[in-house]
Amino acid sequence: MTLHLLKNPVPPLAVQVLKTEASHAATPPVVVFLSAARDLSEVHGIETYHLTDSPHGHGRAISYSRLVDLIFNAEKVVAW
Repeated sequence: MTLHLLKNPVPPLAVQVLKTEASHAATPPVVVFLSAARDLSEVHGIETYHLTDSPHGHGRAISYSRLVDLIFNAEKVVAW
């Protein structure tokens, strides 16, 4: 799995890369927004999360410890 770490504003190149990876990768890419979450509905087949101090009950929110787990479990990490 490739993990993409994004901040706002999201670079257009990142959206292009995510679209390509989502359509060709065996495992869908995972995106974590490090700042306010943005809707990436134009990219199908990806998992999106946003980083927060208190993820409980916030849907796609993850904690810092979960982010560290994702980083260590990823085959590749791309920071935009």
